[in-house]
Amino acid sequence: MMERLVILLLLATCVVAIISPNALALERIDNKPLIIKSNWIKNLNDSYRRIIVKNQSIYMAGGLSVGRFTMEGNAVWERKDHAPNSTTSDTMDIITDGSFLYAIKSETIIGNQTKNSALLYKYDVTGNLIWNITAEIGNRDPNSPQVTSFKRIMTSGNDIYVAGRCINCVMDPVKNYGNVLIKYDQKGQMVWNRTFRVDDTDAIAGLVKLNNDIYIVGSTYNSSQPYFYYVFVCAFDEQGNSIVIEKTLQPYPTVLTDAIVHGNDIYAVGASLSKSVNVLGYLVKFNASGKIAYNITFGLADNNTATFGESIASQDKYIYIGGAVIDDISGKTYPLIAKFTDNGTEVFTDYNWDTTDKIHRIRGIAVVNDIYGLGDSLVKLADIPSSPVNPHVEFGNRTAILTWEKPIDEGTGIFCYQIYRGISNGTMLPISGTQNTSYQDYNLTNGVPYRYYIVAMNIAGEFGEQSQILSGTPFSKPWPPENLTIMVEENSFSLKWSTPYDDGGYKIIQYNIYRGINRTKMDLYRIASMTQYLDTNVSDGIAYYYRVTAVTSIGESNPSITVSAILRGDDSYSIYYSAVIIIALLIIICCIVLLKKDKKKKIKRKRKSK
Repeated sequence: MMERLVILLLLATCVVAIISPNALALERIDNKPLIIKSNWIKNLNDSYRRIIVKNQSIYMAGGLSVGRFTMEGNAVWERKDHAPNSTTSDTMDIITDGSFLYAIKSETIIGNQTKNSALLYKYDVTGNLIWNITAEIGNRDPNSPQVTSFKRIMTSGNDIYVAGRCINCVMDPVKNYGNVLIKYDQKGQMVWNRTFRVDDTDAIAGLVKLNNDIYIVGSTYNSSQPYFYYVFVCAFDEQGNSIVIEKTLQPYPTVLTDAIVHGNDIYAVGASLSKSVNVLGYLVKFNASGKIAYNITFGLADNNTATFGESIASQDKYIYIGGAVIDDISGKTYPLIAKFTDNGTEVFTDYNWDTTDKIHRIRGIAVVNDIYGLGDSLVKLADIPSSPVNPHVEFGNRTAILTWEKPIDEGTGIFCYQIYRGISNGTMLPISGTQNTSYQDYNLTNGVPYRYYIVAMNIAGEFGEQSQILSGTPFSKPWPPENLTIMVEENSFSLKWSTPYDDGGYKIIQYNIYRGINRTKMDLYRIASMTQYLDTNVSDGIAYYYRVTAVTSIGESNPSITVSAILRGDDSYSIYYSAVIIIALLIIICCIVLLKKDKKKKIKRKRKSK
């Protein structure tokens, strides 16, 4: 099993293909949605393997080279320094404090005798070489302790720490090789060195600082007991005193390749054979005592592929892993990006990009708002947010209130949300942005259908997946009917009114007429379809009160004004008697007039007779 793991690791290291310089194709061979997308891809002049993003610059190291690049991937400077008699040079790691850049190289130097050496280089950020030194922990005697290679480097304040491999450095007459940790000052002077060995095949994956102590993380196995595989953590204080040496037996062959500090813990990544004898990516979390908090595998779980985690980075609560997936059948290699929460929950593992592009693996990874992946080329990847969760809309009077929850995957962090709106089947356009998880849209037209969706934008300004589309129509209850009047007619009341000033955007279905004999208590009496009603069900001498409401499919309006009237039943008799009296009086008056005329005639006749 170990032989398979070693062969696959070597295969992953050596895969080279002829590829086009186009951007990453947005395609996955398993037809699942692509989680991340590429912004750009840059060809490189060397086999870079380590990457750091600092102060708006990208620093990289690998092969012969050390270089500084812009955030768009353009080279600012590149250097290929090596010792005068060096025949091979491989830059293993870099670190920068923002003012200086430190690089470690393993070189084969020809002199009186050929030997492997470890060198440390110091540059300023403009690319000037300040000094370089060859690591020495013994004397020129070939049997004295010798540093053969550097693996990892870190800085802490003004101190530089380098971890590597050495020979003749442990007290073992048969297996005289081990590990070395060296502390240098800013001038390249060695302050102290410490040698140690966990087992006889130690492989250093990471050098980090946690709680003011220096930690070395790696993997090992005992060649005399080939089925015993370990991951280990060794820690030293700043004076070089050993405080932790912890190794943990693994059930299957395991190799660690990189490590970081995140929070108060150490995270390391690599690869491990599984129970089904296929290689999977491996993520392990150590606490400060070197104990494993959790370890998990990831990748394609089938016997025809091998998944490798090669580099690791973190931002906020997330752990990012770069690596590769090798298809044993086709021989193709696919670049891998995986993302986990710091408690070990997988967010995504995206490993199935089309390899017709010039990147087949992610040897180095850095995350500063976006993901910068380093392989055959340098690629900038947008870790976009997933869609907002549980979107909802409530429509009201000329308004829409949208609410949602944060995406499950926030990408590299949510900066804001963009709201898109459209009418009916029209184009959806952005109308506003907000940093809240709610938004109220005003001044809509009641009765007109609207559609919305929400998109999260990460702190790099890239938009994620849109939410589902929300639709509906703003509305309001109709206004009250206007100009309600009442007229007393024969044994009835005639009610008339006008339509509401605003129907709320919906057709009026009916009018509800309320009646009562008390102004403060009126019940639903009749339903009308027109703006008038004749009420014949009335009694004499009773005061009736009326008001009217308008009804649409949305609801019922507030009531109109209240009107009232009384039907008096004795009014007709009064008119009759009054008429009789008037007629009688007229008759009496006529009689009196006639009598007076008759009397006058009699008086005239008497006068004539005399």
